[in-house]
Amino acid sequence: LSGSTNQEFQALSNTARVLGATTTFSATQAAEAMQFLSMAGYKANEQIDAMPGLLALAAASQSDLGTTADIVSNIISGFNLEAKESARIADVLTNQATSSNVTLYEMGDAMKFAAPMSSALGVAIEEASAAIGILGDAGIKGGMAGRNLNIILSRLTNPSKEVTKTLNELSVEVLDSTGEFRGLQAVLSDIEIATANMTSAQKASTLAQIAGQDAAKSMLNLVAQSNSKMIEYTENNKKMGTAARVAKEQNDSFTGALKELNSAIEELQIATGDVLLPSLTGS
Repeated sequence: LSGSTNQEFQALSNTARVLGATTTFSATQAAEAMQFLSMAGYKANEQIDAMPGLLALAAASQSDLGTTADIVSNIISGFNLEAKESARIADVLTNQATSSNVTLYEMGDAMKFAAPMSSALGVAIEEASAAIGILGDAGIKGGMAGRNLNIILSRLTNPSKEVTKTLNELSVEVLDSTGEFRGLQAVLSDIEIATANMTSAQKASTLAQIAGQDAAKSMLNLVAQSNSKMIEYTENNKKMGTAARVAKEQNDSFTGALKELNSAIEELQIATGDVLLPSLTGS
């Protein structure tokens, strides 16, 4: 699947075995995660770079490695990040999942729709995740949250005549002097300030004109939290080492110890097999 050379394959094998011997995941499970990364087009060195963050996230969220590998690889591709940034992704997702009403799976579903547009506009994964977390708190989750965030970003940066007219009336600038998107929090904050003195009905109508009817509820929630939760979540998502810390806490139990023991036993079996195989096969 990986199209690796013998040397690269040996490096993958060694990595899987080391991870299997030192984490709650077995070498077999690590290899299965590498399969998903191979199918996503990752080269051997990219898989090796991605595995530590991927394992930390899976352990922190108590998720299976295959699903976690799929989510992380999709986000890496969607945000045009490098495989070695898997640890950053793991921390962002863990930070968001532990501070708002969203799960890893819901974050993954949302990012399928939100990541490409966010990346194109320079919206960092920390800020995009914060927006998804806010929507999750409001009961708008998974793919719906991602689609609605995508719609909002699209309508703000590629506005129709109606949206342009509404933004002009609010004196809200979406782009800076160089023509770049000013950032999600900055634009939403300006909209919140510009609509602060409107009645609830007027505000809802205005935001629906900007975001469209399908994403109107999401726009209302994001604007309302633009100067509070949006900032709080974004800053929280920048914390490093969270996935590893939560994973350690999750594994600091009898069940976690048993998993580590089983993983170590599998490595012993592999090592023993490597020694005995030549004599058993006559090779």
